[in-house]
Order: sequence, then C-alpha cells, then structure tokens
Amino acid sequence: MSQNFYAEGEEKFGFLTSRGYAVSRIVPTMRKFYKFVLNDIKNFNYETVVDIGSGDGYILSRIARLEKGSKFIGIDPSPHMVYVASKKWKRMGNGKIQFIQGSSRNIPDDIRADLIYSSLSFHHWKDREKAIPYIMSHLNEGGVFNIYEVEYRGELS
Repeated sequence: MSQNFYAEGEEKFGFLTSRGYAVSRIVPTMRKFYKFVLNDIKNFNYETVVDIGSGDGYILSRIARLEKGSKFIGIDPSPHMVYVASKKWKRMGNGKIQFIQGSSRNIPDDIRADLIYSSLSFHHWKDREKAIPYIMSHLNEGGVFNIYEVEYRGELS
C-alpha cells in the first residue's frame, strides 16, 4: 500500500479522475494556459526540473521534449496519477522523466533542482506558508520556483 501524501482536507485524485485528467486539454482556455507555461519555462536555464502536482505529466513531458535539461521529476500525491504518468511517458519512450509519489510537503531529501514549478496544483495545497519555504530548500543555488494558476474573473451562471 502506498503512503498517503495528502493533507487533511486536500482534494484527492483517484482512479477515475486520474484517467480523465487529459480532458482539460481540449478546452481552449486550458490550451492557452499550457502554452503560456511552456513558453515561460523556455526562458530558464536548468539541468534538473521538478513539477509538484505533476498530474498525468503533460507539461513536464513537453519540457523534456525541448531536450534542454537532463533530469525531469514529476511529484504527485496520487498513486493513480503517478501510475498513469509513468505508464504514458514510458510508452512514449521518454525515459528521462521520473514520476514519484510525494507532495509540496514531502519531496525526497536527495532531490535538488534548478527549476521547481507547480501548475494548477497550488490551489489544492493546505498549509502553503510551510510548503513554500520547504520547496525553496530543494532549489539549487540560483534556482527558481514558479507557481502557475488560472484565475477566473467571470460570473458563474
């Protein structure tokens, strides 16, 4: 049985939600968001990249395809998401990506990165005030931590 990396009250992604995650990429607004994140990340120099809340690994795999960095690690609290991401990207022959179970509060001690980012995950985190300094402690000197989120400014009908 896998360890529970969710904090009390955090939304959990299970078997069904981990398999339906890719549906968001058909929404035009989300495609624009993913394009923005990828274009922004291209501006950084890195050898090691960590994606916290990596989901099915979509963004991390796109970054790895740039072949700019050498090591890519996706961290997600859901064992189902880690399974889906690992299976998908192994099948595509993208061996330079590793997906592991963890969270914004639980990153293996030996992981240090030049770029750590979170995309559409930050709003799920509990105790953000402790998570951010903890994540920063996993950055290499001169490293960058970015948070990418979408803000809704319309009316709900």
